[in-house]
Amino acid sequence: MDKSWITKHRISQDYINGVKEFLDFAFGYSKTDMIKCPCQRCFLVKHKNRTEIEGDLVCHGFLPTYTNWYLHGEELDFQEQEVRLEHESDDDHVENPTMNLLGDVFPSMSNSFNDDAASMPTMEDHSKQNEVFDDLLADCNEALYEGCHSFSKLSFMLKLYHIKCITRISDKGMSMILDLLKEAFEHAKFPKSFNDMKKIIRKLGFNYENIHVCPNDCMLFWGDDASRETCKVCESSRWKTSTVVDETLDKKKKKKQQAAKVLRYFPLKPRLQRFFMSSKTAKYMRWHADSENKDGKLRHPRDGKAWKSFDGQFPEFASDPRNVRLGLATDGFNPFGSMNTNYSVWPVLLFPYNFPPWMSMKQTSIILSMIIPGKHMPGNDIDIYLQPLIQELRELWFDGVPTFDAASKETFSMRAVLLWTISDFPGLGNLSGWNIYTGLACPSCNYDAIECRLRHGKKYCYMGHRRFLPQNHNFRGDKQHFDGCIETRDAPITQTKISGKEVWGLLNRRVMVDFNRRGQVIKDSGGLFGSWLGSLSNDLNILPINYTDWRKVPNYRKEMAWKVIQKKFWFDNPRRRKKYVLSALGVRCRDLKQRIWMKYRRNTIEEAFEARPGLIPEDQWKEFVEMQFTDKAKRVRERNINSRNNHKMPHTLGKKSLARKANEMEEETGKEPNRAELFIASRTRSDGSLLSNEARITVDKLSQVMTENIQDEASNTESRPYDAFEQVFGSEPTCRVRCVGRGVTPSKYLLDQESVMSSNAEILELKTRLKGLEDKLEIVTDALFVLVKSKTEGRY
Repeated sequence: MDKSWITKHRISQDYINGVKEFLDFAFGYSKTDMIKCPCQRCFLVKHKNRTEIEGDLVCHGFLPTYTNWYLHGEELDFQEQEVRLEHESDDDHVENPTMNLLGDVFPSMSNSFNDDAASMPTMEDHSKQNEVFDDLLADCNEALYEGCHSFSKLSFMLKLYHIKCITRISDKGMSMILDLLKEAFEHAKFPKSFNDMKKIIRKLGFNYENIHVCPNDCMLFWGDDASRETCKVCESSRWKTSTVVDETLDKKKKKKQQAAKVLRYFPLKPRLQRFFMSSKTAKYMRWHADSENKDGKLRHPRDGKAWKSFDGQFPEFASDPRNVRLGLATDGFNPFGSMNTNYSVWPVLLFPYNFPPWMSMKQTSIILSMIIPGKHMPGNDIDIYLQPLIQELRELWFDGVPTFDAASKETFSMRAVLLWTISDFPGLGNLSGWNIYTGLACPSCNYDAIECRLRHGKKYCYMGHRRFLPQNHNFRGDKQHFDGCIETRDAPITQTKISGKEVWGLLNRRVMVDFNRRGQVIKDSGGLFGSWLGSLSNDLNILPINYTDWRKVPNYRKEMAWKVIQKKFWFDNPRRRKKYVLSALGVRCRDLKQRIWMKYRRNTIEEAFEARPGLIPEDQWKEFVEMQFTDKAKRVRERNINSRNNHKMPHTLGKKSLARKANEMEEETGKEPNRAELFIASRTRSDGSLLSNEARITVDKLSQVMTENIQDEASNTESRPYDAFEQVFGSEPTCRVRCVGRGVTPSKYLLDQESVMSSNAEILELKTRLKGLEDKLEIVTDALFVLVKSKTEGRY
C-alpha cells in the first residue's frame, strides 16, 4: 500500500485521499466504531470515531514514524524491514542529529566536526563557550553503554527530556524513572539525578532568568535596582519573612531567604537567533517576502494594510526580509484547576509572523517570553513586568543583534519589531491603557460609539458593526438576525479621520485630550484640539472682536466658552487645565483679529467702516476698526513687523507645536529631548538641511557645547545639569522660557529640571538620618536587654 502521502502537506489532495484510504482500511478491519487515533497529538493513545480521527489527521498530521499499521490490522512485513535496513546501510554518510544540533547551537565551534565550516564566518571565541562546547561534545561522543550505537549519553538525555515535555511528566516522576533505569542498567552512563540532567540540557541555551518582584507589583529588582532589599515605592521587603524557633537555645534563626514573588523571564534574542540556526527554518523566515500572493486574498498578515503601511513607513527595516515581526498575546489562567479559584498566572507569548500561516501558529514556533506570577492578576501593573521584554525589543529595533543565517552561511544584523498585541477586551485595557468600562470603549467607533447596556448582564455591548458595510448590503436591512433595527448610518468617525469641524457634529460624545507633565497638549488629540479652538474663536456671539486684549474680555464670556469646550472635549483635571485652555483660546482670538484686519484694512477709517464683512455685526466692526486706528495699535503692528523681520531662524514644524514635537521625539528615542535637541530638530527640514546660514551656525554651536558637557555632567552628578541652550543663547528673559512651548513658566520649568536632583538629595539625607536612628535604637535595645537580664538574675 502506498504510504508516501503521510509526508505530504495536509491540505493537498493526495494527503486527503490517503487519509480516506487509511480510514477505510482501519475501520474495515476493526469490529468497533472506535480505534486508536494516529495523529501527532493523540500518539496512538486515545480511541476516537471516524469523524474525529479524520479531523485530527487533517489538523495535526499523521505520525510520520507509524508506517506499518500493525495496530489497525496490517501484518508486520519483516522482509520489507530488512530490505529497508540494508538500503540504509549502503549509504556512505548517516547524519547524526545530535551533532547537527551542536553545530546549530555553536556555529563558531562547528569546524571541529563539520567539513563545511570553512564557509562560515569566524567569530570571537570565548573561554566559557569553549568549555561548554567541549563538555557537550564529550557527552555526544560518549556511548550510552559499551557497544551501544543507537544512543549517546547526550542524545539519550535529550530524547528522555523530550518525552517528559510531551507527556507532562513531573520532575519527581522523572527522578524516579532515572533511579529505576540506573538500578536496572548498572553499566549505562545515566546522569546522577534529574537536576544534573537539567544542568547539562541548560548548556544548549534552554534557560531563563529569575527576576524578583515587589509583592505589591510596584517594581522589579532588576537592572540598577537588582541589589535593593526593599521596594523604592512602598518600602516592602523583597523577601518572605519566615523564622523558626530553636527551643534549646531559645533563639530565633532565620531560614534561607526566599523572594516574595519571582518573574520567570525567557530572553528573546537567543530564541530569535535559534530560528536561523537551522537552514530549513531560516528559509521559512523569508517566506513573507519570497512567496507570491497570486489571487490577492488575505491569507497572512503580510497581505493586510497594517503590514504594508509599516513597510512604507520604515523601508530600511523592510529591506531585509529576515528582520523579525512579532505579535504579543497574553491572558490569565488558573494552573491549579478547581483546587484554588483565586489564583491567576499570566504567560506572555510572542508569535513570529515571518513564517507561513501553517507554521507561525504552531506550538514549536510560539515563543514563551515570561510567566507573570500570581496569586492576583497584574492588571494595569503589567507594564512593570514587561520592562525586560521592552528593553530587549528596543535593543532589537535600534541596534539589532549579530545572527548567523544557516541558509545563506553568513552573519547579519537581525532586528525585530512588535507589530500588535492580541488579547481579550479586559486585556486590551491592561496592555494599552484603553478605557474599557464606559459607553465610549469601542476601539473602532471611538468618539462616535453608540452604547447598548445589557439589561441582565450589566455590561456594555456594541452592535454598530453593520455601519462599515456598503449602503446596499443585505445585512443593513436585516432586523431579525441583529438588533431589530435597520442600519442606515455611515461608518463612524475615527480619530484618524475626524477634523475640528466634525467635532461640532458629535452628540453626547467628547474627545479626550492628552497632556504632558508640563500641562501642554500633545499627540494627535492636541492638534485636533488646537484646530477646533480656531473654529470656536470664529463664533462672535461668544467671543466678540471689539476687545483690545484677551484680558479685557469679561469673565462671563470666558465661562461661556469654557462650557462649550467641556461639552466637546474631556480633560483629566478640568480645573487644572482651564487656565492653559483659555490662554490658548485667547491666542486664537488674537490671530483671528489679525487675519481679519490684514484682509479688510483700508487707508481711512471711513473706508474701513464701509468694508465690513457680512458676518460681523455692525457695532462690533465699528469698535474694532476704531481700535485699529489708535496709536497703540499702530505701535504694536510696527513692533510685530520688526520682530518678524529680525527672526532669522524660523522653525519647520508648521502648525505642530513644540510640545507635540518633543513628545514624538521622546516616543522614538525613549528619552525626553532637552531644549538644544528640540531646537535642532525644529530647525531641520525633512531632507536633513537647515533653513538658513544663521540656523546652521547656531546648530553647530549647540552640538559642540552638548559634546563638551557630556563628560562634565557624568562627573558632576549632584549639581544642576548643564543647559546647552542657555549657554549658547544666554540667560532667560523675565517670565519666559524659550523653546519649550506655550504655557510653561520659569518656576515650572526649573522645578521639572531640579525635581529629580532635589528628591534624590532629600532621599539620601533621610536615609542617613534613618541609619543614625537605627544605630541609636540598637544601642538602647542592647542596654534594655542587659538591664532586664540582670534584673531577672537577682542583681537588683
